[in-house]
Amino acid sequence: MNKLEFTIRKRNHRLKMFFETLDLDVKIIGNPNTPSIILNNKKVLNCYVHNFDLRFLDQWENGKILFEFKLQHEYNFSEEDKDVIFDWLFSPEIKHKECFRVRLVGTELCLSGYNNIHKDEHWKEPELYPVFAEHNFKIYFHKQAAEEKVKEFSHEELQLEVV
Repeated sequence: MNKLEFTIRKRNHRLKMFFETLDLDVKIIGNPNTPSIILNNKKVLNCYVHNFDLRFLDQWENGKILFEFKLQHEYNFSEEDKDVIFDWLFSPEIKHKECFRVRLVGTELCLSGYNNIHKDEHWKEPELYPVFAEHNFKIYFHKQAAEEKVKEFSHEELQLEVV
C-alpha cells in the first residue's frame, strides 16, 4: 500500500467513526477517493470529504457548503456541534438523495451480486444468477436502475421488490 492509499484509508476510517460517534447507521460506499455516505440504507447524505474536511451541503447537486468539520482520530462533540449536525440531517429543507435496494419479497435479503453460470462449453455468454445477503448489498442511486433489476430477475419462484 502506497502513502496515498494509506491516507485515503485513514481518512475514510475517520469518516466512518465521525458518524458512529453520533450513533448513526452509515455506510461508506463507492470510490474510496470520493465516497458516498449512506444513512440507514435509504439516503445519500449531502456531504463530501475533501482531504480531512467533511463538508455539509444544502443540496445534493451543486450544493452550497453550510458548515464543515475536521476529521479527527477521536471525537468529543459539544451539544452545539451535535445540534448543528442533527438539525442539518433532519431538516425538512435539506433534501438528501434517496437510494434504493432490490429485496427478496418477505425477507431482509437484498441483491448483493451475481454468480456467472455457463450452460455448457459452447455457450458464449454466462447466465447471471442473483445472490442475496443481509449485508454488503448493492445500493442504487436511481430507482429506475433498481426497477430494471427487479424486472430482469423476478419470476414465479423469485419475487423481488424495490425498497
